[in-house]
Parts: sequence; C-alpha cells; structure tokens
Amino acid sequence: DQDFWRLSGIARDCYLYQKNKTKGIDDIRLCATLGDDGSGCLSVTVDLRGNETVYATLIAPTGEEAVQTIQPKNGRAEWEMRLPKVEAWSAEIPTLYTLLLRVGDQYVAQRIGFRRVEIKDGQLLVNGKPILIKGVNRHEIDPDGGYQVSRERMLQDVQIMKQLNVNAVRTSHYPDDPYWYELCDKYGLYVCAEANIESHGFGYEDSAPTFTPMFGKQILERNQHNVSQFRNHASIIIWSMGNETKDGPNFTTAYNWIKGQDSSRPIHFEQAGKTGINSDIFCPMYYHPDSCEAYLNNPNYHNKPLIQCEYNHAMGNSSGGLEVYWNLIRKYPHYQGGFIWDFVDQALHRYPNDPECKHICTYGGDYNNYDPSDNNFNCNGIISSDRELHPQAEEVRYQYQNIWVTVSNFEKGEINIYNEYFFRDLKNVYLHWSITEDGTETQQGIESNLKANPQETIQLTLPYSYEALDKNKECLLNVQFCLKESEPLLEKDYVVSHQQFSITPTVMSIQTLPNKAMKVKAILEFDPVTGFISRYEVNGKKYVEKAGALRPNFWRAPTDNDMGAGLQIEKKMWRNPEMKLISMKDAKKKGIRTVVAEYDIVNTNCKLSITYELRTDGSLLIREKFSPMADSIVVPVRIGWRWQMDKELDEIRYYGRGPIENYADRLHSQPIGIYTQSVSEQFHSYVRPQETGLKSDLRWWEIYNSTTGNGLKIMSSQPFAASALPYTLEELSEGDQKAQRHPYELKESGYTEVCIDGVHADIGGIDSWSGFAEALPDWRVKNAEQEYEFLICPMQNNQK
Repeated sequence: DQDFWRLSGIARDCYLYQKNKTKGIDDIRLCATLGDDGSGCLSVTVDLRGNETVYATLIAPTGEEAVQTIQPKNGRAEWEMRLPKVEAWSAEIPTLYTLLLRVGDQYVAQRIGFRRVEIKDGQLLVNGKPILIKGVNRHEIDPDGGYQVSRERMLQDVQIMKQLNVNAVRTSHYPDDPYWYELCDKYGLYVCAEANIESHGFGYEDSAPTFTPMFGKQILERNQHNVSQFRNHASIIIWSMGNETKDGPNFTTAYNWIKGQDSSRPIHFEQAGKTGINSDIFCPMYYHPDSCEAYLNNPNYHNKPLIQCEYNHAMGNSSGGLEVYWNLIRKYPHYQGGFIWDFVDQALHRYPNDPECKHICTYGGDYNNYDPSDNNFNCNGIISSDRELHPQAEEVRYQYQNIWVTVSNFEKGEINIYNEYFFRDLKNVYLHWSITEDGTETQQGIESNLKANPQETIQLTLPYSYEALDKNKECLLNVQFCLKESEPLLEKDYVVSHQQFSITPTVMSIQTLPNKAMKVKAILEFDPVTGFISRYEVNGKKYVEKAGALRPNFWRAPTDNDMGAGLQIEKKMWRNPEMKLISMKDAKKKGIRTVVAEYDIVNTNCKLSITYELRTDGSLLIREKFSPMADSIVVPVRIGWRWQMDKELDEIRYYGRGPIENYADRLHSQPIGIYTQSVSEQFHSYVRPQETGLKSDLRWWEIYNSTTGNGLKIMSSQPFAASALPYTLEELSEGDQKAQRHPYELKESGYTEVCIDGVHADIGGIDSWSGFAEALPDWRVKNAEQEYEFLICPMQNNQK
C-alpha cells in the first residue's frame, strides 16, 4: 500500500532507440566531489562497446573549458579531472558544470554539481555544513493525468516549493520521472531518492514475507535500479531503500551493495530505527516532539542525525504545532529537519454534466463502494491537486524561512538579523520595515545594505521614532525580507521571510461606538423555556428574530484530525447539548437592563452562567462563565457563541490575524492587522468539508452589509476568535464515521453562520489517525472555570 491511487496504463515516457552493436557508450558513472580547500575532483567511469577514444570536455559556468582525451582499456575508460577551484553545488546556490563526452559520432551531455555529503559527528553535512532539511514528501500526481505528470507541472511543483522555502524532497515511495531530478539539480532541491519498495500491509514481524529470502531479490534489484539510474545527479544527497517494510537481512544486502557502488552518500531506511545497521540516519515517522527531545538528550544516540522521513501530517485542516518541531530543530544540532507528509493532494478531477460545477475533486471511495479505500487519506497535501495553496502552506513557508530577527532594544530600534542560510549571503535581499498603531501604518522604511554572511548574525538600527508612537495604542513592528532582483522561479520583491513584533501590548476593553447623538430604541426579549434571546432589535433593525438564533456553542465541524483522534465520538455530547435552564433573573440599574440565566449542561458535568446587559446605546454585553463540576470531564472543542445572521451581512472587517484562516497552533504566518473580506471568501475548499475559516487573536470584528454598512461590531476584553460562513455547522459536520462528501454538495443555509469563540481547541497534526492527531495539550480547551465576555454593538449609517 503506497498511499496512492491504483491506476492502469503507461505513466512515463517510453521510447525505442537503436545502438551501434560494436561501438558507443553503455554507461556513465560520475562522482563530483568538493575538497576542503574548494577544489573539485570529477571521477568518471565510462563503459563502452569497443575501445574507441573518449573525448571529454568539462565546461564551467563561466564558459571555461577543461579538455581531456582518454584511451579505454577492455571496454572501460576511467579518469579524474581535478580543478584547483570550483563553484560548489547546494540547494541554495545550485551551480552546475557540464560534461560533454564524445565517442565516435555519439555525444552525451551530463550536468555536474561539485559537492560533498557525509555523516560526521552525528550530523548530516553538505559541503561541510550541517544543513537543515526543510522538506516535503511528494507523490507524482496530476488531477487530470493521474500518474502522467507533465514537465510543466513538475516545474510548477519546483516553483511552489521554492516559494514555500522548501529545500528538500523525498520521492515517496518510488523513483520519480527522470526529468524531476534534472529540475532539482538546476533549481536546487536536496533529494532523498527512494526505491520502489513499500509493503506495510505485510506488517513488521519476523513472519512478514518481506523478511524472508523470497523477497530478497526484489528488494535488492529495486535498490540497484534506483542507484544505477540516478547516481549522477548532484541533487541526490541521500538514498532511501524504501518505505514501511520489515527490516532485516534483505535490506542489509541492499545496504552493502549501495555502499559498494556509492560511498559518497548516506543511506536512509526508516525501519532500521535508532540503532539498526541499515540506516545512517535516524528517520522515524510522526515522532512526537517529546520523543524527539528524549532522543536528542540521550548521548547514546548522537552518532546519527534525527531527520523525520514523515512528520506533521497535513490532511485537511491540519499542520498545527509545526513550530514545536522547528523550535527543537533550531535548538538541537543533531535534529536536522524532516519531510512533511505531504506536498500535494492526490485528488483526481471528475467533470459532471453540471454548468454550475467546474469539476469535482475525487478521493478514495468515489468511484465504487467495493474496492478497499482509505477515504480521503490520499489527500494530505499542503497544496491541492490543482496546485492551490492550502492554509497550512503559509505556516510551512513561515517555519521554513531562512532569515530571522530578534529585537534587542525597541526604544532604540536595535534588531539582530540572523542569516540561517548555510551558503548564501543576503546581498540580494532588502528589508522593508513598518510600524502600525492599532492596525494603521504610521512609519516605514527600507534597509538595502544587509551584509550578513551565511550563518551570521548582524546588528541593525531601524530609523523609526519611538518617541512619536502613541503608547496607548498597540504598536507592532513588521519586518519583511524581499528579493532585490529576481531569481530563478522567484520574482523581484518576492517576500522570502517576515516577522511581527509587539512594541507596546494591546490594551483591550469593552467600549461602545462613539455616537452619543444616535437615538436608540432597543428591544431584548427571551424565550422563557430555553432562556435564549428570541428578539434583539435596535432602531427597527432585527439582529435576532427567533429563539436559538444566538446561543452558546461548544462544537465545530470535525476536522480530519478530530476524526482520526476519535473526537467526534468522544466529545459528541457537546455537539448539541441539552441546556437545562435552572434559573433566570433580571434587574435594571443606571439604564442597563441585566438578565442572568443559569444552566446545567446535561450529561457533561458542567454548568454555564450567562449574563446579558442591554445598554442605553443599544449595545449588548454577553458574559459567559463555563464551570466544570468534576476533576475529570470531557472538555468541548470550543466555548463561545453561534449566531445565525441575516445573509445580507456579507462582508467582514477585523483587527486580528490574517488574511488566511488561522488557529492558535498555526498562526505565526498570519500577521496582526486590519483586513476586509467577503463572507464567501471565508470557506476553504478542503477535499472533504470540515471546520474552516477561523480568524484568531481578534481585537475587534465587524460583520455588515457591504452596500449600506449596517451590521454589528463585536469586541472583547481579551483576544478572541470568530468565523462567518454561508454553511451551518450541521452542513459541514457528519456523523460518527466519514462519508463520501465534497464541497460542491454543500447547501448554503440562507443566512450567515457566525461563530464567536472565547477559546477554540486547535487543529493538531502530529498524525491524523491516533490520539496524537489532537492538538497538543497547551492548545486544547482546559478543564477549568473560564469566563469570556463580548460586547455587540449595532453599526448603522456606515459607522464602519
């Protein structure tokens, strides 16, 4: 089971060609190494039919040529070409030379990259540097071509990887199209080149067929083919002997064969574990951050680097907690990164006879109900099969970036810039900085002369005026590093790195809209049975028209990670809990009418107290107090409110993180600012409908009619979260098990579904099938008494 579609047909280019029987080139083996002094040595072995003279020309990037003539013996020519100084190849600076070979009338050209790969003192080194693997796994897939991926599509994949700061790719779980390796050589991607071996369906016991001699030939030959075909590519820095197959003597034979043919690269094999002899790298899958740290703190394991071959499972609304891994990677020298699972969804296009539907993205189970299927488990990409970015791609871009800033003194504008690149300086990068006060930019500038060598930290003073800042406002420093000139696949001014810093913290308070002259007639009515608001009206504008349109909410449409962790079953009592009204009291003081409703939340061991305050300006304060009544309860996934609003409220404007949806364990890529968006933009089309559209760290949030400006502004005394969608929670949710569901099948509700959260459990993503799929404990709803308040202010006559 290789986690992909079973498709028939020929997927790769096939061709026939004729060779001269008695003369010509049969095989070429190259090894271009880099010396400590910057010298280069190219070792060449050419197997021939016959013994014709070999003419070799090595062409440098500058156009300089080194020429050599070799007379073969017994059908083989072997020689070395030594250069006192070469330009090294790396993923950051992928410098290539060209070797031209001529034998008779046969010409062969091969691109060459001089680099050195080794494991030394428990670290993976490229050209003597302990690089970081900022990687992804990639299946070969096209939504229309299936396994047949065009050259244009491959180039698009490389471009997206470069845009997302990805520097490495694992060819999971088979050798890729030969052109892919050429692209990786040319544009700079480190490749973990995997052989076509995957048999986790056989299990990992000694009784597994792959452990027996019966599979020895297949395992050896597939590794031989992988190495023999692709060994001349500079981009390949690691050989992978396969995926999820029982380790044992068969792989020892393959390991020894590879080392005998190519000692210049380390070998990777996940099933060899921490101490197995068949891997030079400890390369686990979905290793918990705590397990990673335990490995790194154990000196018995410091002979192998830790590079996860698969991690941060990106299925659906996922990839939470990526920062936890990268904090560890940047802390521990022996932890050198990993390959996210995975790069691109494998959804295929189906074209229905429906003018309203351009195409359907299909996944496992969509073609019949009898073939074995893992549902949408073949859609785990950080991008869609159409090559559109999923929201988690932005967090990958952020965590994988190579320029980092720390602030040493805000008052003086002193910052430190760390160049995390290992081989390139920052000559082609400029810094654009800006300061916002409560979301409005007040100062900005550009610094163009960044003299930071690889792995160097420099100090810089930004010429902003600290004295001019209004310290009563939230002041934020934004830094962006952009390209001065275009680079291959990246345009001029492309932002390669960004961060945001708080100069003065936000001071949030509940305050009303500044319009004292507005005459207000406010009506607030309650359902005596449920205690919920049945009518909320200000100056004739109805914001609540029926009981239950505004009510407490503890549920979200389950994500793939939620369902993998079984939360849709464990927490189902929160889906639509019975709210038993215990008491309801009202009072009036200084023009403020107060209603307090007390509830037992049936079958949860929790109580809820809600206080409503209707103020003289028509604003409504809602205070919600959540009280667990036992030391151990099943906590909900969120605590907040759900509001079915008029569909005419079609636009949102907010001050918080954006513009892409974000959650507390996946938000660093989204800077705090003021954003304006339509409600229709809030839904992200994951291949299977689920929770989407949340905006976090909100200071205030408005929803209104884009034409009139009439609507509501929501504020709180602490950062909160909110979403607005054209679909109900029920429409986005499903039952205890996954069904074959797709975004195009969703029915709009006829109103705008708004969720306002005091706390929202985050999305997780260590894996998508176990308890580890749930968000890490720091990002879950706590079993503790919690209180949140929201001020709802009607906006009329374009008050926005």
